[in-house]
Amino acid sequence: MTGLRIKQFRLARGWSLQDLVDKAGNVVTKQAVSKIEGGKSNPTNRVLRALAKALNVPVATLLEDHGYKVDFIAFRKGSRLSRTDEDRIKNTIEIELKDRVRLYSLLNTGLLEAIPYGKYEVDDFKDVEKAAEGIRMDWKLGSNPIQNVTEVLEEHGVHVFFLQVADDTNFDGVSARITDEKGSIMGAGVVSRTGIDGERQRFNLAHELGHIVLKVKDSFCTRTGFKREKAEEKAAHRFAGAFLATKSHLLREVGSKRAGISLEEVKGLRSRYGMSMGAVLYRLKDLGVISENHHRDWCVNLRSKGWDKGEPESLPEEESNRFERCVYRAFVEGYLGFEAAEAMLKKKLELEPSPALLQKRSFRQLPVEVRRELLAKQAEELKDSYKDLGDLPGGEIVES
Repeated sequence: MTGLRIKQFRLARGWSLQDLVDKAGNVVTKQAVSKIEGGKSNPTNRVLRALAKALNVPVATLLEDHGYKVDFIAFRKGSRLSRTDEDRIKNTIEIELKDRVRLYSLLNTGLLEAIPYGKYEVDDFKDVEKAAEGIRMDWKLGSNPIQNVTEVLEEHGVHVFFLQVADDTNFDGVSARITDEKGSIMGAGVVSRTGIDGERQRFNLAHELGHIVLKVKDSFCTRTGFKREKAEEKAAHRFAGAFLATKSHLLREVGSKRAGISLEEVKGLRSRYGMSMGAVLYRLKDLGVISENHHRDWCVNLRSKGWDKGEPESLPEEESNRFERCVYRAFVEGYLGFEAAEAMLKKKLELEPSPALLQKRSFRQLPVEVRRELLAKQAEELKDSYKDLGDLPGGEIVES
């Protein structure tokens, strides 16, 4: 398993075998690393330390395996995305998703709730609308616009990741689930790329959520005339629009049928729902508020202004510091050491451990029998410090 972890970290950095050998100071050959990664041999302590240093992770991280399994549900990419970038994305998500689930388990955050994976069967687009309403109901979101999609997802066990890819035009998003040794779902992960407008980022995340919760039936593929992959994309796209702009709320804003809609209205709806103008117009077309022809005219108008590539006055990218807060908490409470915490944060820690924390960590590293002896000795020394509470007068409690 150590070899697999080494391979995952290497691929997550986009390195070849030779890259790792070079960065490890050539203490091992490329052939030897290949055997280690393939599980055909085990690294010596010297080699393991050199590889860990090169990968900038604690040695313990390369030895750990907590029995979690990550399955990729959907991977939206262009045909020109390099194999190196695809491997980097997948291995980065697998490593970080496992780390997050392990961390949240240690802290007992309550964020390991059951993910509604494939909960909503889709036979037609009406089922997709019901699924979006169902998720909002389960998560008690109501029908109003969502202020921060990233925070909402992470509050419900869907971990959000933002990745930079060399050729951004060939990657949009990924969705994955993580299970324990018993096959129980421990969480899910959704990915969007960086360097895009906040509106598109939000839509990408909602789209990937659709891949997680929807179960597209064969009858839907037959009904729509799409092959399975295309049908699943269409369903996830419709889900994203319905999740961000609920039918009931949007129709209250614009009415159920319109002969046309103005640019100022579209801009206002963009701000209201945190969706691009293109996505707003597509949503209006899906709900039958505007006609196919009017939507087509709008698409031509957006392209003529260059707004199909990027719109003016777009929202900034969303952020969430939930994971960072959890890492600091785990460090302060002694669950993570300096190296492990810094590896997770990918930056230097901004605080030093207190003497009490260092003492606590040292105590935890002692054998169980030794800890018991020390605790028993401490209890004996402190027993005279406690007063006998048996003779306290009873009766009613009176406020002074």
